[in-house]
Amino acid sequence: YSVSLCYEMLNQNAKAIEFFQQHIDSEPYSEQAWYHLAILFSKADNLEKANWAIDYALLIDEEFTAAYYEKARILERMECYEEAAQTYKNSFLFDAPSAYGYYKIGCCYSELEDLRKAKIFLTKSIKEDPGLDEAHLELALILDELNEMQEALYHINKACELDSENPEYLLTKAEICKRMGLLYESSEAYTELLELGHTDTDIYMEYSELLISMDEVEQGMELLYKGVLLNPLSAEIRLYLSGFLYLMQEEDEASIYLKQGLKLDFKKLEYFEDLFPSLLENEKVQFIIQSLRKK
Repeated sequence: YSVSLCYEMLNQNAKAIEFFQQHIDSEPYSEQAWYHLAILFSKADNLEKANWAIDYALLIDEEFTAAYYEKARILERMECYEEAAQTYKNSFLFDAPSAYGYYKIGCCYSELEDLRKAKIFLTKSIKEDPGLDEAHLELALILDELNEMQEALYHINKACELDSENPEYLLTKAEICKRMGLLYESSEAYTELLELGHTDTDIYMEYSELLISMDEVEQGMELLYKGVLLNPLSAEIRLYLSGFLYLMQEEDEASIYLKQGLKLDFKKLEYFEDLFPSLLENEKVQFIIQSLRKK
């Protein structure tokens, strides 16, 4: 463990792999050496070799719980979610089931789109440890998919209580509240995100859309302008602002932002078309698209 940590601090992954391979030559039945070699191969994105090495660790010691978790993580990265879920379950044969283990199994079933099983294991995770905020988030997302909105809201609120500054939790809460028609609560979540200093374009675009839907058009547009200033290389937010300006009959200003957005990334035209299909019939929009397409 200490040798592995030293190489990690030195950022010498290749030398660490060489060391553990040499160590295994002299100590082939060292499950710890095989375990650390697997971790190093995983860090090097050599997942096939990582899986091969961790299998040796488990052959040497079938009760090596940490190796089961590492193998499951490797399998997740290989997108072998069914096998990963089973590997997490196998660890329970030699150690007591853990909240984290149940959580990871739930995540695997979520990836497999088996929402029923995902819900079962995430619920077990929270029962085992009510303070595991990641499990509350994941369960909220599953319940949202299952259209069990009140339960989804309960669990995303719990996640936010446990980690009040996590942007993913706040954004998920904003989206769930919006879908439930709880627009004020959604607005509060977006406001918290901005107060925490997050400047992602998605936050500005989604929050501005919410404000506009609440007839707070001026505040929503101000938010979009601010988002543009804070994200100078984002084509999406310029195209988003452009679309709303066209709808508000501010065509000259809208055209400026449409040009800027398409010059930054012309491939985002499809994004603009999906958001504002009615604007494709606008003569100014057609002219700008055609002139930039020729370039």
